Amino acid sequence: MNLVGRVSSRAGPRGRSPHQRVNVIAELGLTNTRHDVVCLHLHDPRESELPDAGLVTIEDAETGELLELDSKRTGVRERFASVNAERLAELDRALIRTGVDTLRLKITEPFAPVLQRFFEIRRGRRRG
Repeated sequence: MNLVGRVSSRAGPRGRSPHQRVNVIAELGLTNTRHDVVCLHLHDPRESELPDAGLVTIEDAETGELLELDSKRTGVRERFASVNAERLAELDRALIRTGVDTLRLKITEPFAPVLQRFFEIRRGRRRG
């Protein structure tokens, strides 16, 4: 299914050549061996779904590539949501492999109760 049209692309991630890319997940894992690291992931659920709005142009945050999507098509919206769900799942798996405690906070919900519960559970695990 072809749902993306390339509008334009830029050379590599902003400010870095491909040879300078840092594996952030590996760096977090390495740091976690000597320090207490917690990854707080602020997530906007609206970034994981496309509205039924016709042709939209989006920018890939990692590459700067501009993509044109026809969001009127149900298949395009479903594929977009599926790709984003898999991206988040892969991020979760990578962070679990490093042993870094992770909490995803939705920007559409209050943070305080979720943070409090997370750190209470974490404190209990660390004592235990």
